[in-house]
This record gives sequence, structure tokens and C-alpha cells, in this order.
Amino acid sequence: MSANDVKAYECIADYELMKRLLSFVTDNKMRVIYKLFLLGYKVPRKLLQNILSETLLDQLIDIGFLIRDNEYFFTDNYMILYIKGYYLVVDIPFYFPSCEKKNTDTYLGWDSFLLLDNHTTKRAEKVLDLCSGSGIQSIVASEHSKKTIAIEINPRAVWVSKFNVVLNSLTDLIECRNGDLYDSIAENETFDVIYANPPFLPVEESLPFSIIGHGGANGLKITKKILEGLDKHLKDDGEAILIGECLGTNTQAEIEEIMNWNCLEKMGTQIFLLSRIPIQNAIENLAGMISNVGNYDYTLVSEKLYDAYMQKDSEFYYTYIIKCSKKYYNKVHHLYNKWSLKDIPKVLNVYSCNDEINVCFDTYQNKTVKVNKDIADYIKYFDGQTSLEEIILKRYHFMNPKYIKELIEFCALLEANQILTKSL
Repeated sequence: MSANDVKAYECIADYELMKRLLSFVTDNKMRVIYKLFLLGYKVPRKLLQNILSETLLDQLIDIGFLIRDNEYFFTDNYMILYIKGYYLVVDIPFYFPSCEKKNTDTYLGWDSFLLLDNHTTKRAEKVLDLCSGSGIQSIVASEHSKKTIAIEINPRAVWVSKFNVVLNSLTDLIECRNGDLYDSIAENETFDVIYANPPFLPVEESLPFSIIGHGGANGLKITKKILEGLDKHLKDDGEAILIGECLGTNTQAEIEEIMNWNCLEKMGTQIFLLSRIPIQNAIENLAGMISNVGNYDYTLVSEKLYDAYMQKDSEFYYTYIIKCSKKYYNKVHHLYNKWSLKDIPKVLNVYSCNDEINVCFDTYQNKTVKVNKDIADYIKYFDGQTSLEEIILKRYHFMNPKYIKELIEFCALLEANQILTKSL
């Protein structure tokens, strides 16, 4: 992900940051546009009519993008972003106060940027974009493809993707279709590249969940359907790239099971396990999302997720990328922080600490590791005999997801700087 894209995603993900950025916009007309198209605010009719022509306003109303009442103009829950040189219409994120439709159809999140960052730059005749959402993958992929087909099952998302294709003058390169995965292409149609950002959140079917992203009990329901069609629709020298999240134990992520699926027996599969967080943190995040979007009881949702994940003996929540090709060999790449609650930390080298707020660990290699003092205080428990779980219970007397995450990240940081190791 480039620096500009990091900034773009930070803005999308942080409503307060976007509000602060507004203070740097001094032109009054631009402030009105910013409020309407980036923050999702309602703006007075008279102000917008002095900026945009009546003809343009009527056109935006006619296509369903803009709404007008007696006093204000406002979008139908849309915002406009500028990403990788393209204008993109997406839904206002569900956590923005200005979001009127929590069950968004074209939510743009970190996963979209992760897949963008893994696009191939090889020239392609035909590209297939499955679960295309806003169309951002197809739009960027068109830079290296003569023809891209975007498939999306949600009719409203298809409308948005068509709008974005027209907005960026790419109608000759991209075709958007409303359909269910491979049902919308010819039986024998093949592609050089297949991209997919499928629904991947592991949520039991019985749970109240109304946002896009529901991937079934293990998060692999849609991913499996996509992988099953690769042998038929991916060219012999082609490549498929998918992203997702899944449950797992300390030693294995559930996505690794695909290596044994019959549908991939003729396909080389590379799985990149990018990161993982303790299952307690995942439950906290998912329960917050579900309760926010559907106005459900947070405690009830948390308990249901906990029960479901404990039945699977889940310990971690993994983020992954899958790359499939008939020219690849099978391999799993473990790129994540490998510390777990069962590990026992042991101080490896001499260090010194200073500063009361931010502690700097100066190692024998003259490296400096700067962390918050509250986090640095963990090190006094690192005696080579006490596990991370026991350390948290000693310090706080209960297992808070926040403490679990910060301790595991702290251990990984010290290990990377040769201050800490795992006691055998």
C-alpha cells in the first residue's frame, strides 16, 4: 500500500480526522463540497445552487445520487473519494454519524486496499473481478487489461460500480454485471487474472447480521465457491488473487484446509497469512460492528460469537491472501506475529530504560525501542517462567482484549530487537 493510499484509508476510517482536515479548507465553496461529498452532511440548497448548475443538480437527483428537500441537498448515503488517480463513489461508512443506512452495499474498507496492493502488473487480455462492490478493483485493473468484467450480486452495488466506470470514462474497458459469481459468464470463458474480495466474516447463520461481508460460519462459504470455479475459468498461465479473514488455532489457520480441497488439485496455491489477532479481540471487533449496524445488543452478540468460536477451539483470527495458479507450487507463508498467550517470555539481553512517559529500551546493539510506560511495565513480569496469560491475570486479574493485543505486540517488538525470546 502506497503512502498516499495509507493516507486515503486513514481518512476513510477516521471520521474525526476528516473533520479536522476540513479546517484546512479555506475556500467557502470547497467547504460546502467537502461537507456534502466527503462527510455526508446536509448542505443548504441556496449554498449548493450557487456552486453547481441547476442542470447538474437535476441530473444527480434523477440518477438517485442526490436528494433535495425544502431546505437541503444531501446524498443518498454516498460519498466521493479520490483513490489511485480515480474518482470513486462509495457508501458513507456505517460508523460515520452522518450515515443514514448502516447496512451499506458498497463499503470501502481496509480489505479493498489490501487487494489493490496485491494487483499484478502483468498485461492481461481479460480480467474477472468477483464480488466487485464499488468497482474499485476493476477500475484499477483496467490499467493492465484490455477487458475487465465485474460481477456483483447486489443490484445497488452494481449501479454504483457502473456509475464509477462512467465517472472515470472507462466504459470501453469495463463491463459491470449483476449476478452470482460465475453464473454471469459463459461456461467456457477463461481469464488471465481473477480478483476476488468475497464476504469473509465468520458469522453463524443464526446470528443477526445485516452488513455485507457475511461469509458463513467459518468465513469461507463464498471463498470456496470462487475457488471451485478456478479450474474452469482461469487460463493455464493465469493467476487468481483473493483476500479474506478466518478463524484458527495457534498452529493453523482454517484457510490452510483449502490445500486438501479437490477443486484445487490441479492448482498451485500460495497462502500468505499476513497477520493474526487473539480471538478475544476479534470477538470484540465483530460484536461491535454487528451491534452498531443492526442495533443489536452487544453483550448478546459477543456471547453468541464466543460460544461459536470456542466450539471450534479458535484461538486467533487471521488475515490472509490467496494466490492460485497452475504454475505455482503449494506453500503457506507465515508472516504474522507468532506470539500467543501460552508463550513464556524471557529477557535475552541487557537493556536500560529511561523517560517516565515513553520508555526507551537501549540494547547492546545501540538500538532504541520506544513504547508507552504502561506497556513497558510488563517487562518486570518476563521471568522466563510465566506465560503471557498468567502475566495479564497477575497485573489486571481479568482477560481484557485490549491488554492481550498490546502485550502480544509488545513481545513481538522486543523480540524483533533481540531483547526478548520465548522460553522453551
